[in-house]
Amino acid sequence: MKPIRRTKRPPRRIKVAGKWIGGHDTSREDENKTTSSAPAKRPSIITSGNLYNEVAAADYLGLAVSTLQNRRSLGEQPAYIKRGRRVFYRLEDLEKFANDN
Repeated sequence: MKPIRRTKRPPRRIKVAGKWIGGHDTSREDENKTTSSAPAKRPSIITSGNLYNEVAAADYLGLAVSTLQNRRSLGEQPAYIKRGRRVFYRLEDLEKFANDN
């Protein structure tokens, strides 16, 4: 009977605090590299008809975009217009909201 030939297993790699340690596997080196590229900020758009997208409206009012999104989902002011998937605010509605609050 032939003896069973065992191959040497590579050293075990474990992930500690988000980094791989141990072993000699170089195929996972890409996981160790972290890139700190933040997602690109959406552009502020003001149309010729005085329609502001939510980024421009948030800048105008001094609020966060998420605040406008939350208020919109609750049906609160300022009034908005939807063009397809995009959301716009009229300048008059933004001024009225700023004066009321």
